Amino acid sequence: MNRDVQYRSPPEDAERPGHRADRCIHLALCLLVLIAGVFVRLHNIGGESIDLEEYACLGGMRAPDFATFFQQQREIYPYGAPLAPSAIYFWTHHLTGDYSIANIRVLFAIIGILVMMLGYVVARLLFQPKPMGRRAGLVVLLCIALSPVHVFHSQEARMYAFVSFFALLGVAAFIAAMDTGHRRWWWLHWTANIALIASHYFAVFMLPVYGLVLLAAHRRRPLRIVWWCAGHFLIVVALFLWVRAIPPQADELYSYYASPAARTILIHTFAGDSTSLSATSFFPSDDAWYFLPEAWARIMRESSVIFDGIIIIMSVAGLVFGGIFFLRNFFRLQRKTAMRWLLLLCWAVLPVLLISAVTFLWRPIYGSRYVMYSMFAFYLLAGGLIGSIRRRSIYAALMVLVVIAFGYQISFALPPQTRAAWRQAYEHVIANSRDIAVLLLEDPFWLPVLEMNIADNSSAPVAAAFERNTLCNGAAALADATVMFPDKESDIWVLLVLTKDFDETSFTDCLNENRLNHERHYYPGERSLALYKIIPANKTATTCDVDSVLFESLVEKTGKPENAGALDAIRKEVRYLPDNEGGFWLRLGLEMGACRLAPFSAVSFSHAAMTSLGSATRLVKIAARLGGALDVSRLARVALRQRAGESCEKLREFMRKAFYTGDAVLIDALGLAQMEKSPLCYEAFLYRGIAAHRSDRHDDAVQWFDSCPSVEIIDSPEIIEAYGISLTETGRYDSALDILQAGIEKFPDYYWLHMRMGIALAALDRHNEAVEALRVSHAEAPDNAYIIYLLMESLVALQRYEEAARFARHPAIVPSQDPWVWVMCWRAFTGAGMDTEGAVLLARLAEADPAFKPFYRYFYEEPSPEMIRKLLESAPETDATAYPEVQLLLKRMEERE
Repeated sequence: MNRDVQYRSPPEDAERPGHRADRCIHLALCLLVLIAGVFVRLHNIGGESIDLEEYACLGGMRAPDFATFFQQQREIYPYGAPLAPSAIYFWTHHLTGDYSIANIRVLFAIIGILVMMLGYVVARLLFQPKPMGRRAGLVVLLCIALSPVHVFHSQEARMYAFVSFFALLGVAAFIAAMDTGHRRWWWLHWTANIALIASHYFAVFMLPVYGLVLLAAHRRRPLRIVWWCAGHFLIVVALFLWVRAIPPQADELYSYYASPAARTILIHTFAGDSTSLSATSFFPSDDAWYFLPEAWARIMRESSVIFDGIIIIMSVAGLVFGGIFFLRNFFRLQRKTAMRWLLLLCWAVLPVLLISAVTFLWRPIYGSRYVMYSMFAFYLLAGGLIGSIRRRSIYAALMVLVVIAFGYQISFALPPQTRAAWRQAYEHVIANSRDIAVLLLEDPFWLPVLEMNIADNSSAPVAAAFERNTLCNGAAALADATVMFPDKESDIWVLLVLTKDFDETSFTDCLNENRLNHERHYYPGERSLALYKIIPANKTATTCDVDSVLFESLVEKTGKPENAGALDAIRKEVRYLPDNEGGFWLRLGLEMGACRLAPFSAVSFSHAAMTSLGSATRLVKIAARLGGALDVSRLARVALRQRAGESCEKLREFMRKAFYTGDAVLIDALGLAQMEKSPLCYEAFLYRGIAAHRSDRHDDAVQWFDSCPSVEIIDSPEIIEAYGISLTETGRYDSALDILQAGIEKFPDYYWLHMRMGIALAALDRHNEAVEALRVSHAEAPDNAYIIYLLMESLVALQRYEEAARFARHPAIVPSQDPWVWVMCWRAFTGAGMDTEGAVLLARLAEADPAFKPFYRYFYEEPSPEMIRKLLESAPETDATAYPEVQLLLKRMEERE
């Protein structure tokens, strides 16, 4: 017998009778759970519509190349992390070629399946001996497989499946690196954390978990801690620079967040998988347990408190016993095992504490889904607790309890009613409409989301309005216009989005006032939808009053395929134009025209013009861009179809915008149309004066402006300025001064009136007063080059050359490429005796204008006072180069000689 051979007791997980059978049962259960998890992730994966959150990640998906896609994605979702959208692009463009939402969600389902497997692997790495690791792994696998949160994220084209995957991968690599010290595990850990933060910025709260555990476990190996901190410091710096480059967002984005109550945070933390308590994923389904009799189904739905309690008890017990196991192993000097429990405890609690601290101490950013990766720690803690139980009967009972608890939570969410049913509502419209279907949508914000859910060859045009009252009026106008389609049956639909205002009473009251009956269809979800089919009470009468001939050309151009590009650009310009400015009617008219529904389009354009004179102006420009034209006289009469007093008020409200944006011909037509209705409406004279001024017909402009009894009735400083300009241009300087002075008294802050007064005063050679008026303008607009030029002009006329020279050095003047500015600067420098600067400017003038070449030659290249005198003697009186400053420069030249 060999004495060197010593007997060793078999390890705890050594092969024993029945051990192989246990492993087979374990593998079979794991496979069964995995199959169940795969099934719930892939079942009806494309059934729900694309909602707002998915739309943000899918924007730009059909871009021709990645650079274009990335740019478009940044425009749609500038504050989103880039990894998930980039993965979607490569999945659709390079791997599958399929852009359907079902195919895209399959990518995230695959990631979700890998998350299940990785959760099992992490449990096996964490818990020793192996039997405990296997038992804990099965618990974790079961929790992830049936978790409503992770099932939802596996069916959602967003970043959270990636967050789960890379969080678990980072933990697995961290455990392996801590155990072995091999560099490859540290590199994998670092890379996984990069991908984690590239999936969601708030995953950065996971890094302190690793740092704290590393500091506790390897405080005697400072170099390892230093290298880890250095590597992750680079990640944080890169994150900071990336986030800093995100453009500032609208305040409405931040108003979405609010500081949660402590109770809410506790519920999200300990009952994250509760479908009824926590809003992290699925909403409770009204059709849950639909296969049972209604009484039994109601009992099952009302039993949620029992199963929510099981989830909470499991989470709290895992956390409490995890703390006990940590302390027991720590004081027994089993540091390696203690650090694993510490990792789980920190992972479960620290990210939630950090995001809550930021929320309460800085700005509300809390969202339960932002730290959902902490849920895995609770699964692992529960798995470690249950896996430590060696009695098979108790372990089996607890496993059945976990199955029941999580199975109930996922069943309570099925069939899903979480994402807004955009596609289902639109399909209902198509299926239940006759020849023509038109859908009116509440809020243009939702239009891109709806468009992403409908087929490219959709047959029902969609237009959106901000206000429900506008939708009601739009439905009434279209219902009236249906009689213009004698051979076709038309159906009008309205889709309300119930996000904040859940009271539909005012909308239905409006329908009743317009003698419109309706059928309502309700679609529950995170954003519930109410679809109304509009049914006119009287199908023969019509109140539609529209000039079809007026818009015939525009409607025809709108429907031409060659104008599709221009039409898309116009759609973008008016997409968010408010209803009270005719935005809804313009959008509706464009969509009706594109679908060649000419009567509907003409009705819509008529209402646009009647709603806002700004829309009437836009219609003229739209027609020109599409290669058509509108009869502006007829358009003006349509736009002012109201009673005389109302139309006069309408002109008054639009007057200031008319000055800036209005078409001169249309402005004149509006004034003429109002004069025909009511000669006593002074706004009509002002409109005609604006049109004449814009057309440089200043004599006519003065005539129309003079028709107003007083400047006091002019509510726009721009029009007073135009009045003063026209008077100045016609040489009526004293009248211009009177008008401008009255305007300054009425609008003292409108500094352009001071500038115009300075011009009129300078024309009367009252340069001292001109300088004072221009200084007022310059104080308000210190970088305005034209005001500075006018100041120089008057200062030079007063021979205050040193002051003029200071303005000639102004940064707004120096880059000027206008010869007339160079002349004034040369005169200022020359008069001030700054001949070096003057020589530079005269050289520029000589290159730009041959008339200055002789002066430059004989002043600077070949100095000759005699030749300068001959040039001055031979120059006609009208010679523009014979400035007084030439004599000053000549005198200095003679003195130097």
